[in-house]
Amino acid sequence: MKVTPAWREWGRTALGLLYPGICPVCRTEVFPKGAPGRFCRNCRQEIVRIRPPFCRICCEPFPGEITSSFVCPRCSGWKYSFDFAVSPALSRGPVRETIHRFKYGSDITLRRPLARLMRSALLDPRLKGVPWLLVPVPLHPRRERERQFNQSVELARSLASLTGLRWLPALKRILFTESQAGLEREKRLQNLKGAFAIHRPVKDREILLIDDVFTTGATAEECARVLKRDGGARRVAVLTAARG
Repeated sequence: MKVTPAWREWGRTALGLLYPGICPVCRTEVFPKGAPGRFCRNCRQEIVRIRPPFCRICCEPFPGEITSSFVCPRCSGWKYSFDFAVSPALSRGPVRETIHRFKYGSDITLRRPLARLMRSALLDPRLKGVPWLLVPVPLHPRRERERQFNQSVELARSLASLTGLRWLPALKRILFTESQAGLEREKRLQNLKGAFAIHRPVKDREILLIDDVFTTGATAEECARVLKRDGGARRVAVLTAARG
């Protein structure tokens, strides 16, 4: 019988009830017992947190003494369909390794530490007190069959359980595209034209689009465009586990 990611998660969860939690990065024990999926103290200290100052649109951090809200050169003059993007950390070190093992190593249990990391980003004043509807970025059915799960769905589901927010698969992917890796933003946008469609109505809802990594914003842009134009969403913000 083929062992699916869901069965692997069930097995790891059962073990977590019997043994101390294990750091997803360095595999050292993390206490308290029965709390798997937490970063150990050393790995937490290596996480590169995104702190002000950062671009108010794409969340890219900038060094210096910028004290007021600002837009970075990349976003200046570019009109996005999403309102803004937020990430708790850069895709470096422990966070990058965890996302890679989660996404490509089919270790579905790693959605927990990543969702906890994402929850910390909800302290952003722009996100607080809003009844966001969590909408995961969809995978094409072919890609989902290959991977056996959608990492964005797993993150949305875990974040919903941590926060009490609702999640909804409001989008579907109708066009299969090759990997976006290595493409510039304009080519990524062109590659994704017509790739998404509305699956569930979101009229007048405030959407928090969920994905693993924000890089150029091309995926978020196309998803937000469809959510607003075809789904009637009032507002679309983006929350990812990391900023590329």
